[in-house]
Amino acid sequence: MHHSSRFVSGLLGLVLLFGLSTTASAQTLELRSGEVIIGAVESIGDDVVSVRVGGADAAEIRRIATGDIAPQSHYGLLAGRADASDADAHQELADVATRIGLPLHAMAELREVARLAPDRGAAVKAQIQAIRESVAQTLVDEAKEQLLDHRYTSAKLNTEVVLQDYPETKVAAAAQKLMDEAVVKMRGNGDDAKPVGEKAIAKALEAAQRRQAAADKVGVSLTGGFRFTVKEKTKRERAVRHLEAAWKSVAKVVPDASVPPAAADAFTTTRESIRDTLGQHYLGLGSVLVQRFALPSAEDYNVKACSLDPNSGGCRDLQSLIIQARISNGIY
Repeated sequence: MHHSSRFVSGLLGLVLLFGLSTTASAQTLELRSGEVIIGAVESIGDDVVSVRVGGADAAEIRRIATGDIAPQSHYGLLAGRADASDADAHQELADVATRIGLPLHAMAELREVARLAPDRGAAVKAQIQAIRESVAQTLVDEAKEQLLDHRYTSAKLNTEVVLQDYPETKVAAAAQKLMDEAVVKMRGNGDDAKPVGEKAIAKALEAAQRRQAAADKVGVSLTGGFRFTVKEKTKRERAVRHLEAAWKSVAKVVPDASVPPAAADAFTTTRESIRDTLGQHYLGLGSVLVQRFALPSAEDYNVKACSLDPNSGGCRDLQSLIIQARISNGIY
């Protein structure tokens, strides 16, 4: 998995704008390298796309190998020239989308085939199911690798998505077994908090509350929509650092039997509050990063959220969004 997003690479990619001719519509092509080419598409072949860049007096024809074009851009190029009322055109787009690694696009095109040509319904249904089986198998294979790499939380999240979004597939049973294995491994690496007495509990509570108060002073809210300006991102990350320090203070200790009930309850309430607030920040940041297509960072935050609360449905739902973003952009 790459640690830079297509969003960032697109911004950094070289944009070629040479005074486009006003007689033809400009089109944007994004290459796998991150380069963005803007020009008038002259021809589309199986192996090469020709694009005219430059004005009438300085025209240049760029010949671009189709394999160098980013999958979504390649698909958009073809879809923009297809007859939306022709079932065969949608079938051809589905075949291309499958070949270049855009299974969600392929399934959408196949549904259009079925709508325009109802007599092909059975064949289309079989094709869609084959694509779903392929996606689910990819996720299961990835989970197997994650287990081998001791990335148990990631494996749990991916297998949960298979069971939630692809429950009818043949590999769902294998996904369940992998998830069960991941959960057992996570428990082995889980909450190993040590029972301690009243003095140690009071010290941990004081340190946690101090950092919790510092996080509150940063002034970021968990209610309403998440804004993601640079200023907001910096503030939210600062709040998260304070909360992570607060959690570190209380994560490894719990009150033993000698701690008075009132003190034990205060500690437990604060501990749960810090964990829940930190988890919500992780999920919020992860959700916004999906929108920005910074998927590795989004998944890192989701893994942290799931590690805090393995039973959180929010983690599973965010992982589903991350996976949809991946497969809709040809990453699988």
